[in-house]
Amino acid sequence: MADGPSQPRRWSIPPHHCFYLFLVLLLLIVLLPVFDRSKAGQQWFSIVNLLVLVTSLVAIGRSRYTLLVAALLVAPALLLLWLSETTGDAGYRVLSWRFSIAVLVATLVPLLRYVLGPEVMTIDKLFGGAAAYLLLGLLWCYFYALAEHRSPGSLEGLPSGSTHVADMVFFSYGTLTTGGLADIVPRAKAVHALVILEQLTGTLFMAVVVARLVSSYPRHGATDGVDGSHQTHPTKSPTPPGSI
Repeated sequence: MADGPSQPRRWSIPPHHCFYLFLVLLLLIVLLPVFDRSKAGQQWFSIVNLLVLVTSLVAIGRSRYTLLVAALLVAPALLLLWLSETTGDAGYRVLSWRFSIAVLVATLVPLLRYVLGPEVMTIDKLFGGAAAYLLLGLLWCYFYALAEHRSPGSLEGLPSGSTHVADMVFFSYGTLTTGGLADIVPRAKAVHALVILEQLTGTLFMAVVVARLVSSYPRHGATDGVDGSHQTHPTKSPTPPGSI
């Protein structure tokens, strides 16, 4: 008997790939005191940032196509990050920020499709939702850094010297969670818009994810139909992020 149509070949990725991404992002926050203004502190942030980019590649690279697209974004970001650390050129650093933004956006889109999809909620999807929330905060760190680089003085309260993404972590996550505890004050109108957008994004994200969690529970059991009959709802296997 002839075999059915061949399925697209997947790359072998370890299970719970979203957990790895969540763990590295959590490490970024825990190690925040290490990322001081010294050369060693900036190098430590670059190392953790490198881990974020690599785990982002793993999280979405579930097929050859998505792995290729992600690699084409991650490779220049890593190269520029290395050049900025070895040469000290601010131009390389700013270019690495732009490619890092592209990597984070390319990670968030399939990750959110995976988390908010109609399939059954799993532990991996829960970690994917948590990782997506932390990725949003990191994404805005780069937005704030670019705004300050383009217009110095847009953010008041930053340490003197060159702009560093690590300086934005506390401010960004404080804004995302609407805590507002940072000692940095936005002055420029463009940064005001970024702050409002981040607050709205964080609030709407939590609302959507909670609604998604609530809606997933009836799929696991049977419910009564309109005519009083006992019905069960079929479930679908979750589709990993980045698969085609």
